[in-house]
Amino acid sequence: MKAVAGQQALIATFEIQTYVVRTAPPKAPPVPYRFVGKLEAKNAAPRAFLAKGEALLIVSAGDLLDNLYKVESLGQTEVVLTYLPLNQRQSIPISGGQ
Repeated sequence: MKAVAGQQALIATFEIQTYVVRTAPPKAPPVPYRFVGKLEAKNAAPRAFLAKGEALLIVSAGDLLDNLYKVESLGQTEVVLTYLPLNQRQSIPISGGQ
């Protein structure tokens, strides 16, 4: 920009600031299933009864639920699931109402 007689040149400077925003890592949603009961037969793999709303599911280790959860194990105190989209383990406590 050229200054003309009687005018001043306007020079603007800008400072750019960069901010880093840290967000919490993604977290699996709450498990949509609740423990209802467990069946242990002598010559069969243990099975758990899980409820999701009105639906009752009978599951064993290795089963896929809604293509989102994999049943990892059925223990004495919990049913362990993996939330597949984030590969995060979650558990459902086994209550005394077995």
